Amino acid sequence: MNPRALAAWSLAGLVVALGTTNPYCRGLVAVAGIAVLLRHARPEVRLRPLFLLLLSAVLIAALLNPLLSHLGDHVLFSLPAAIPVAGGPISAEAAAYGLVAGL
Repeated sequence: MNPRALAAWSLAGLVVALGTTNPYCRGLVAVAGIAVLLRHARPEVRLRPLFLLLLSAVLIAALLNPLLSHLGDHVLFSLPAAIPVAGGPISAEAAAYGLVAGL
């Protein structure tokens, strides 16, 4: 594949992924990116470390967002207010937004 075409495709995917909060669009861009990566990977290159890194980034975003953003109507539990920054209500909406943001 031509490197310029791949760069243009990557830039277009990045614009779509960062320009919307729609999880379906972000998921579609992620699936397409994984498909291109798997298709053009050299046989001797191991992709498992990259996928583990991406999965850990999604999980960290999903865990940190509810701790730092105390917005939402459906409170799952509350942390004591004595805990700096993380103290307060932990909501389901904040956890869902963390998953979408990590995607």
